[in-house]
Amino acid sequence: MNFKPPFILFMLTTLCWGEGIASEKVQVIYHIGTADPHQQQVAILNIENHLVDIRAKQLLAKIKILMDREGSLFFKRAADEPQFRKQLVALHQQGVQVLLEESALSAQEKSEYRQLINQLNVEWVDHAVLSLVNLQQQGYAYIPYVAR
Repeated sequence: MNFKPPFILFMLTTLCWGEGIASEKVQVIYHIGTADPHQQQVAILNIENHLVDIRAKQLLAKIKILMDREGSLFFKRAADEPQFRKQLVALHQQGVQVLLEESALSAQEKSEYRQLINQLNVEWVDHAVLSLVNLQQQGYAYIPYVAR
């Protein structure tokens, strides 16, 4: 085969560009610590938009949603409202990991919401604040949606 220089340059540019994109890694922890339904919806919409941007730029991404005691109302809302549940499940299906503070739900609530917990493959954390610190030390950007 006899490749002409423009073709080789095109292939090298394509390979290098593709490698540069794939090597960029986005790590974000969205902290939902508010009972305000409006703030919760804003958080979901921002995460959805973030995922669209990540896909458009073909970036590698690890996105997590951390819910503490206040944020557990977000989780309960998803269990009770079909549209909100659909949004949260869609995020999970796109690779978003849900972290929930162990003490945020009572034993009865854990039983009551077992289906959603399993559907989202919830990861339980002992302390939300310590988890945030650990994730930030691992390079995660912190985006808060917390009560003020």
